[in-house]
Amino acid sequence: MSPIDARSPTVAPSPAYPASPSASAVATLSGGVPPEPAPTVGASRPARRYEGRAVAIAIGACVAALGLALGAAHLMRLAQVRLTPNPRAPLPLAALAPLPQLDMPTYVRGRALFVATCATCHGPAGTGVPGLGKDLTHSLFVFERRDSVLVDFIRKGRDAADPLNTTKVAMPPLGGNPDLTAADLGALVVFMRGLQDPRRVPDVPEVSAPVVVAVKEPTDKEKAEALEAAGGDAERAEWIASGRKLFVASCASCHGKDGLGMPGLGKDLTTSEFVHRLSDDDLLAFLLKGRDPSDPANTSKIAMPPKGGNPALSEDDLLDIIAFLRSVAKTPGDSRKPQP
Repeated sequence: MSPIDARSPTVAPSPAYPASPSASAVATLSGGVPPEPAPTVGASRPARRYEGRAVAIAIGACVAALGLALGAAHLMRLAQVRLTPNPRAPLPLAALAPLPQLDMPTYVRGRALFVATCATCHGPAGTGVPGLGKDLTHSLFVFERRDSVLVDFIRKGRDAADPLNTTKVAMPPLGGNPDLTAADLGALVVFMRGLQDPRRVPDVPEVSAPVVVAVKEPTDKEKAEALEAAGGDAERAEWIASGRKLFVASCASCHGKDGLGMPGLGKDLTTSEFVHRLSDDDLLAFLLKGRDPSDPANTSKIAMPPKGGNPALSEDDLLDIIAFLRSVAKTPGDSRKPQP
């Protein structure tokens, strides 16, 4: 009898085993690879949910890290001066090869323009005025920027509310002098380069006398306006027209080109009771002397330098400026030159 015939046909399979072999068992017995188990729908949902959360957390962490990096860079830029151990320390020029010498005529022109337009806030030597303009001779802001960028910066100015304006004193466009041309701005930048790197300064004589800047002739329109303001008096109109040009060149950086004042700097001179009550002689004496911030009468606590910071102004120039101020005053005042 064969082994198959010897099995009892009446013996039932044990309950502990399946009645028929599974597909996995058959595949194993036949030497094949067991098939993958059928996916269970309910078991994959938590896994997908956790995976989505992990991706979201990773993206959020990357965004946060980028934001922190940008924020840190911005804060460091804002605190550049405070983070510098000594803001007045010499610039790192010794480690750099000298740049070409500056053009002499341009440098001399820039020096004259700087004294006439910028010295009120930055001082005639660019070393700054407390409470007004910074020291430009040690300024990293100036040192790091190209000439074209500085020209554009002077053209636009900087508002007092600008986060990078740590003095919180406005720098008016064109330094308050709308007559400055593109060539004038370039000359100013050349002079500032010389302030920062004396090695580049051309062989020019030291200035012992005030530097005089030629003021542009009044236009026909300005002459007509001055004649109208003078009530037809041709001589007085000449004073007013000249005074307007001198005022714009030397006083507008604090008081505005029309004398209406600048926030945080100079007061509105068109409505000034102080200007109104002084005679021309007394106002001339005041302009020659200036006013210190510690003066109890100085309510703005901003220094007014003698001659508005422009030592080149003569007494006749100052009297022309006074004539201009009388012409724009909203209250009548004395508009006569003092008798010799």
